[in-house]
Amino acid sequence: MNMEEACDIVGYNASRYATRNMTKALKMFRLMNTEEEETRLQAGLFVLRRWKKYQQACNEYRDNSYEKRRFSK
Repeated sequence: MNMEEACDIVGYNASRYATRNMTKALKMFRLMNTEEEETRLQAGLFVLRRWKKYQQACNEYRDNSYEKRRFSK
């Protein structure tokens, strides 16, 4: 998994506490997790371990989408 995939799964505006709570909830009883939930868990753990890089990726994404909207008018 790379940062782009993790950002697509977790979202580009997820706060740290929300991501941490999501991973805690998904870790509780892993036998009941679907494949999609396991992917979300892995993405959440990936993002939490690399929080600074995640913030940079989110900022770049927001800057790029702002520039696209700004110049498309």
